[in-house]
Amino acid sequence: MKTGFLTTALFLVATLSGAATAQAEHTILQCKVQNTELGRWISPEVVIAYSPGSKKAIVSDPIIMHFYKRPLEAKVKDRKSKISLYWRVKNVSDSAAQALPSMEYSATIFKGSPKFTISARPQGRPQTFSGRGTCSPLKNVGKWKKYLKNL
Repeated sequence: MKTGFLTTALFLVATLSGAATAQAEHTILQCKVQNTELGRWISPEVVIAYSPGSKKAIVSDPIIMHFYKRPLEAKVKDRKSKISLYWRVKNVSDSAAQALPSMEYSATIFKGSPKFTISARPQGRPQTFSGRGTCSPLKNVGKWKKYLKNL
């Protein structure tokens, strides 16, 4: 999965077209997670696109791109001090080739701060994987246009 983020970034840059309108209407963040473990279920970088007031967002990371080859939709709960996102990566397998029905993800972006947290829990298993990091605006947002239409 080491090349996963590069694949994600290249995919996003190559498949989405630029527009100033996308910048004005949507927030697109590149979130870097500092304390992930290699081979685990939290990627070192996650891209999140959402519109203020919307109940859904678009998320992408190397894990999503590995299993789906495209970004996924996430549910959004916009609260006073934070934005919480929830998504599920279905029909996955772990490094031991054991099938998992899904990995359930949650992420939090803290308003007025670059702080970001993320966790993943395999459905039906007791483990939880988590990470913390920071988000900053994605510099090349234009390539996200076709995914932002549905927000």
